[in-house]
Amino acid sequence: WNIKLWTFFILKKKHNTLITNSVNNKITSQDWDIVISSNDAKIFRIYNAATLGLADPSGLRYWIDQRNQNEINEISIVKDLMLTNEFINIYENDLNYKQYVNNLYENILNRNPDSDGFSYWLGQLNTGLETKAEVFLGFTESAENKILFTEMTGLL
Repeated sequence: WNIKLWTFFILKKKHNTLITNSVNNKITSQDWDIVISSNDAKIFRIYNAATLGLADPSGLRYWIDQRNQNEINEISIVKDLMLTNEFINIYENDLNYKQYVNNLYENILNRNPDSDGFSYWLGQLNTGLETKAEVFLGFTESAENKILFTEMTGLL
């Protein structure tokens, strides 16, 4: 997670003074006004995972606005992000579903897959019960990723 990149975008210090925590790169909610909603946080998780935090904050604002103004759903945003160069470079060089699921674990959850979880997601793809976009969304909205996100940003 590249939290420093997003700090100025997500949070603003009361009285419009920006401060970053350079000691541990964690963002605390004390004395901060949150400037994105919980629904926006979903888009943040999706966008951050799709770009590994490498894209610019204006891109995140674009997708939040698309969601809020055009009432498109998260799966549509994921499908559109899957067409970007950033996503293709990170995920779409995979030759098969096994590699895709491994990359999701590595890049979103920052760990190796556990056998039960890996089997579940691979089964969802192999049987056609879920598409790559739906599995990607499942990872970004998983309880584990939400905990990681909250630990890093203070947002729910």
